[in-house]
Amino acid sequence: LRTINADPGNISQVLESLFSWVISGSANDIIGNVYSVLTNTFSLLFSTLISIMFAVIVLFNKQTVVKEGFYLMRAYLSKKRYAKTVHILSLIRNTFTSYIGGTCTECIILATLVMFFASLFQIPFAFLAGILVGIGALIPMFGALAAAIIAALLIAVDTPIEGLYFIILFICIQQVEGNFIYPNVVGKSVGIPPIYVMIAVTLGANVAGILGMVFFIPIFSCLYQLIKEDASKRIEIKDKKEGLLNE
Repeated sequence: LRTINADPGNISQVLESLFSWVISGSANDIIGNVYSVLTNTFSLLFSTLISIMFAVIVLFNKQTVVKEGFYLMRAYLSKKRYAKTVHILSLIRNTFTSYIGGTCTECIILATLVMFFASLFQIPFAFLAGILVGIGALIPMFGALAAAIIAALLIAVDTPIEGLYFIILFICIQQVEGNFIYPNVVGKSVGIPPIYVMIAVTLGANVAGILGMVFFIPIFSCLYQLIKEDASKRIEIKDKKEGLLNE
């Protein structure tokens, strides 16, 4: 009513102004925006549902898919390329399995520690805070801290001083977790220096957002190990050639 400048007490004026507003095309923008939002939402839900169904089907038939994949590689690749491809696929499988398993384990440990100590110090919403921190820890580097800040704000709504206490408690827990738990649970599965982890997280965030931050670390780990193996072989070949030349 404010948009069409109509007097709510005069029904005829309201109807006339509303009809003029629709005729002028102003309603098309609203209808178009609503249609676009609904279309995008249903498209996203449909794509997600199809992806989950396809993933479940592949999971139940993984032995057949893997067997036929290796069969085709043996048929169309040379023996040397086949061995190299199998090695790369095994490296990718082991790296991703170790990284995802280690990350999930670390998230559960961190969530349990937050729940336990928050409950021990009688901080409200201890269970909710632990769940938030555990989910946030799936995102490398800053995910757990961001989740802890959100949890602290929720706690501060009830008791402001308790929100501050929770942040202090989380910092203490994260120091122990980062120095003792994370290197043993996740660090060994990654196998790359910390500087490369930061590069992987930065590139992943720019390329694919949160999913990129999560999955670029094992991708970088695979590339790092493959380049390291190739460099070692090249150095070994050069050393042999130099040794033959010296002889």
